[in-house]
Parts: sequence; C-alpha cells; structure tokens
Amino acid sequence: MKKMRGIKHQGYLHRKSDKAAKKWKLLYFVLLVDGTDTHLYLYENPKRTKPKGLIDLSCAYLYQVHDSLWERSHCLQLVERALPCLATVTHLAARSVEDCQEWMNALKPLCVPQLSRATSKVPSLRELRCLTLAILDAHRLPYKLVPQPYVTIQLNNQVRVARTRAKSGPDPVWDEEFVFDDVPCDILSFTLTVHNKGKRGKDQEVAEVHVELSSLGNGEEREEWYTLSGLTPIGEWGSYLHDLVMPAEEYSPLQQLLLEPGLASVKVLAEICHADRAPLATALLRVFRAEGRETELLRELNSAEILRETETSTLFRAASLATTLMDLYMRAECGGFLQAAVLETVLRLLESKQSAELNPAKMDSLDDACSNAEFLLQILDQIGALHLRVSSKSSNGEMARRTVRQDESCLGIHISEAAVSRPVESPSVRSGERTTFANGHQEFGHGGQMSRTWK
Repeated sequence: MKKMRGIKHQGYLHRKSDKAAKKWKLLYFVLLVDGTDTHLYLYENPKRTKPKGLIDLSCAYLYQVHDSLWERSHCLQLVERALPCLATVTHLAARSVEDCQEWMNALKPLCVPQLSRATSKVPSLRELRCLTLAILDAHRLPYKLVPQPYVTIQLNNQVRVARTRAKSGPDPVWDEEFVFDDVPCDILSFTLTVHNKGKRGKDQEVAEVHVELSSLGNGEEREEWYTLSGLTPIGEWGSYLHDLVMPAEEYSPLQQLLLEPGLASVKVLAEICHADRAPLATALLRVFRAEGRETELLRELNSAEILRETETSTLFRAASLATTLMDLYMRAECGGFLQAAVLETVLRLLESKQSAELNPAKMDSLDDACSNAEFLLQILDQIGALHLRVSSKSSNGEMARRTVRQDESCLGIHISEAAVSRPVESPSVRSGERTTFANGHQEFGHGGQMSRTWK
C-alpha cells in the first residue's frame, strides 16, 4: 500500500453505518486522489491489497457529529448523495482530537463544497453560523406508545448529529443543550424527532417537529413550545365505539329464553362462551338483576361448578363464567362498603409524613425500619377495627352487608371476605348498553361504549 500513488492521508478509524443496531468496526482508511477521482478506501488492515469498500468523495458531504449521538467522542460522518433522493451515511470515529482534526482537514477540501453565494464570489470571506439548541421537555406524550422517549436532532431532515438521553413519559424532562459551532451553509433546517427506546436497538420514530433556520432571528434567543406532528393513535387519548341497539321487543325472546326455570340456556352459554365470559357475565348480571333473580343465577352456576370439580383444592380456581359473575357481583354489592371502610385509612396514609416501607432496598435509612413497622401495625389495627363501626356511618355499607348476608344463606359461600380481598374498579362511562322495556324492566344490549377522554 505504501507503493500506491496519490495517497493524501491514511490511518485507522472506527466505522459504523447509520443503523443503531450495527456495531463499530476498526478498519484502515486510505484517502486516494487520482486525477479528478477522489475516493476513501476501506481495508481490514494495511497489509491487505483488496479494499472492503470505498466512499466517493466527489458526491460526499462532511459533517461533524455531537458526542451524544453514539455516546462516543471524536466522530464525523460522510453523506454520499449520488442522487437527490438517495443518501448513504457513514459514521467515522477517530482515536483522539488531533487525529479527528487531521482527517477533517484532509477530507474537507475533497468533499462537495459547502459554500454560500457570498463566499463563492469572494473566497477571502468566511461565513460562520452557530446553532445552540436547548431541548427542555415535552408535554402529554402517549405513555403506552412512548414509555421511554428521547429526541434526535437532524440537519436538513437527513443528517443526524445529536440525541438526548431517554427519559420516562408522558411529560419527560431532558434539559440538555447542544452547541453546533460551524454549521455548513447548505444546512437550511433542523428536525427534532421523538423516538421510543426499544429493546435490542429497535427504536421507533413517533413524532417530529421541523424548524426552518430562516424563521429564527439572527442572534436572537427564543424559548417556545412546538407542536409535534406524526402518528399518534387516538386510542392512546380516548376511545369511541359505534354500534347499533335494536328495539326492546327484538330482545324479548332472548330474555325469556335466558330466564327459563333451571337456566338451561345460561348453562349452555357457560360451556361454549369461555373466551367471551367477561361481556357475557356483565350482560347476564344486568338481565337477572333487573328481574330480581341474580341470586338464582349465581346459585345455579356455582352448583354446576361444584358438581364439575372433583378436587376441592381447585374449586373456583378456574376462570369460568361462575367465577367471573361472582367477581362482578361482589364488586357491585360491596364496592360502597369497601370504599367507606378504607377511605379514612387511605386518606390518613396520604396525609401522614411517616412511611410504612419495610423493603430495605427502598428505604433511605435502615434505622427507619422499626418506626415504619410500628406505623404499619397501627394502620392494620385500625383497618381491623373500622369494619365494626362503619355500618353506623355508611348506609351503602349497611345495604351491602345486608344483601351479602341474604345471599350467603343461599350460596353457602362467605362473600364478604372475598369481596374485601378484591380490588374495586372505577366505573366507565358507557352509552347505549341498556334498553327499557314497556313494563319498566331493563335488558342488556350491545351498545356503543365511550370512555372518557383524558390528557
């Protein structure tokens, strides 16, 4: 390789493509000028005579790269634009500042000139452009879509030069500043792209904002919010379902079939609708509660469940229509009582400055373990004593306990204990799910569901 003519510069550099998953590879680079042809050849080592590739500098643009882009210092990139619609980006990393500057000085005169009109007419002039970007924070990002957002900076919507660290959404705060001292004159805009950090380098672009440099005042410092544009599913902000509800008389035959003595139709549905047991249980409970026969529904299905199981250890352990109905019924009947029973304790925990944390990994000091344990025991004692006096304070609690006691005699199951161990779900806003009959009873229907929109 030493015998080759036209070598302007040579040495080792780390090379990487623009893809995040690709790794850096140490190669030997040779800058060769042969007449009007200028190429940067890539070799595995200086002893090799056959190159692994080359970069045509006659259509390449040279840009510096911020250390944050690859978390690596002394980086630069060459962008080949053989066609306006096609660009090949190659990232290079030098071993030291001096080595990087030597490569910059050798490559820049041979790449495509990046001069303004004034500089091209008067060679002695030098146009200096400096851009300082401070990426502060974002607001109202969809958390399910972007749990770990970070921002990349692109010049001319094609050349990535910097990025922020990944933060947690939906209101991430980066507060990072990037200074680009010598912005080439061919750069007319920059783009901030929001990505979600994925596993194994599979990051996803979510949204972006495009800013023209001409819209920024010379020497003017501006701080303002920019609206992101991109693919943001509406399902992350709310949901809307549209369905048709037939007249009440269309559901009457189905209602009569379900309410027949013995509930044979309901038992058949329990066998064949295992995957759809949740919406089926919701609809059945509404129909039978409108007729005042929810106890009969639960008793029949629980009896069938007991007859089907041969082992007592697996009784009511399976996800069946009977267990789903019991969950829904206990939440409906005992929700008010449970809320009244624990509300005072929850409010005290929120207002108290004393911690009840016992996990050593989450405590600031291990010396707090005793005081935290004592406070936790006091809270548990209060929870055990609260249910004795809640009935006099809450009419909903008394109604729930009275209803549960009546059903216990029929079901043979201690419902109140199971109810306390279940979480209470918040009610959703629904429309079109009930149809009123002429006799004043209510029946289920498959109406549209509209949940509240949140921001």
